[in-house]
Amino acid sequence: MPVIYKRGKSYYIDYRVQGKRMRKRLGRSKQIAELALKDIEVKLARKELIPAPRKISLDEFFEEYSNHARKSLAPRSFERYREVIHHFCEFLTNYPQVKSMSQVSDSLFEKFQDERIGKIKAITINFEITVLRAIFNYAAKKGFCIKNPTLGVEFLKVTDRKQPIFLTGEEITKILDFCKTDPRFKYLYPIIFTFLHTGLRLGELVHLEQNDIDLGARVIKIQNKGYWHTKSYKPRVIPISDELHQVLSPYISARNKLKAKIDHNFVFIDQAGAQLDKHLRDKFMRLTASCGLKHVTRLHTLRHTFASHLVMNGVDLPSIQKLLGHTDIETTMIYSHLSPEHLIKAVNKLSFSGSPTKA
Repeated sequence: MPVIYKRGKSYYIDYRVQGKRMRKRLGRSKQIAELALKDIEVKLARKELIPAPRKISLDEFFEEYSNHARKSLAPRSFERYREVIHHFCEFLTNYPQVKSMSQVSDSLFEKFQDERIGKIKAITINFEITVLRAIFNYAAKKGFCIKNPTLGVEFLKVTDRKQPIFLTGEEITKILDFCKTDPRFKYLYPIIFTFLHTGLRLGELVHLEQNDIDLGARVIKIQNKGYWHTKSYKPRVIPISDELHQVLSPYISARNKLKAKIDHNFVFIDQAGAQLDKHLRDKFMRLTASCGLKHVTRLHTLRHTFASHLVMNGVDLPSIQKLLGHTDIETTMIYSHLSPEHLIKAVNKLSFSGSPTKA
């Protein structure tokens, strides 16, 4: 509740807006002070009052955000966010007058978009705006700005979106068989098999712990941990297929026998018994090159393969969205071009009575 009080010969008003304490000098008139009190009470009831933003320079803000992001983001995501901040700060050198948060507006971000066009693809520009939107959401949450200045910025139309590369059944067999026969890649077999049957992201698989896999209930739980979180911060459950169960069951049994020799609880390990790391990508590249699949240049291809084969086998996109952990169905729509035969089968299920009309 706002209150007025007198200090010396002047009246003051004291109130809180969204938890922030506000104090203001009203002058020497008690009547004016009482009118100001009623005005504040009405505005508070209508939620019309917004606390003044905290003063901070852009350099100070980006430094504070970087300290926050270093603790809250995965290392790879943190580096990508830092790159976007770097590009935005480079752009700001063209506007030396823009120093503080209060000088940032949506038009500035639109100019940033224009400046990036021709240098990078539209989809990458949209990613940068998405990152900046997340960064300035943090600014609004912390009270550095009244509202996120990026919210009025529209994303560019993407016309050059590449379709995801995925493995054919023959290529999958070639990779898995190569793992079985070549000692260098033998430990990769259950790892790649799991990627192909779950569509897990690299970070999700690397951070799987023993209690995340329930062979009895036949589910894998992707959940946040104290030292790591999912991309969307939301947990999800992925069913374990019969084929995956046949691979994971003996693997986990053998993994459990090594408990005395291993000082961590992660499910998947490298040849030395350590947790998997970024070198898994390099190892996968060497594997696909050895198989003659030089066009396969990303470990993420295994995730695309999981989703693509589900679509081609008639699984609906909302179900695939849940399995992949996409927050937006639009992201899952990149696989929609793979299902024309499925759509034909779907419309052919319709059957209405009546004879065809003769011309």
